Amino acid sequence: ADPALTNFFESWVEAKGVADLKGFVMGLAERDRLLTVWNIFMERFPVIVLPNSPTPFLETELDTRGREGALATLDGIRFQFPCPVLGLPGISVPLGTFKGQPLGVQMISRRFREDLLLSAAEIIEASEGTFTPIDPVTG
Repeated sequence: ADPALTNFFESWVEAKGVADLKGFVMGLAERDRLLTVWNIFMERFPVIVLPNSPTPFLETELDTRGREGALATLDGIRFQFPCPVLGLPGISVPLGTFKGQPLGVQMISRRFREDLLLSAAEIIEASEGTFTPIDPVTG
């Protein structure tokens, strides 16, 4: 077992709790409500561009630094939850670097409109160029 990963999930459960059956059903109802709101919004704005994170980047191995690091990581990735929770397509596009770290944006669209995301990503990539991946060992 990976102690850092175990700590991350234990911290998540401790902070957010685990739903009972009633909470689970209420969560599904809230998910449907949120999906409806997103769909109405996306009728006017079919592609939403937003940052991957509320900060330019998360510190390396932040999630391995005990409970506070795990909760800071959860806070830092909160913009990435709508896609998997609501079943929406998303894509992330690199835009370069900030203070030596990779920087990008994510885009979200309506269900089954991956074509819009791929077109938008192609436009950004044509404008910004491509970036060489950062070697995880040498930086």
